[in-house]
Amino acid sequence: MTRLDGSAFWNDVYVGPILDDAGRPTHCITVLSDVSERVRHQNQLKKLALEDPLTGLPNRLALGERLKHAVEEARSRHETLGIIFLYLDGFKEVNDKLGHAAGRCCAKCRDSFSSA
Repeated sequence: MTRLDGSAFWNDVYVGPILDDAGRPTHCITVLSDVSERVRHQNQLKKLALEDPLTGLPNRLALGERLKHAVEEARSRHETLGIIFLYLDGFKEVNDKLGHAAGRCCAKCRDSFSSA
């Protein structure tokens, strides 16, 4: 659905029948609600649940979800799955001692692995 200005938005639609005295539908009423803010908030909560807020790296919950999906995909295609797991202990100390530039460098390393 789009607004008058052409921008898209999330919406919730309710259509209810209007019945005559015999209980037969004669027409209907439609209520359209813009739920864009609610969807934005839900997406924000999901991001907070799946990412470390400092680094933006996926957390263990996200790892579990991604791993489960990858295993299912590999099984369905009868393919072999390889996994590389890097654990960076004390990431906060990297930022505290070496600065956020070093932390961003680690994040870039993460991005190169996740895009491979």
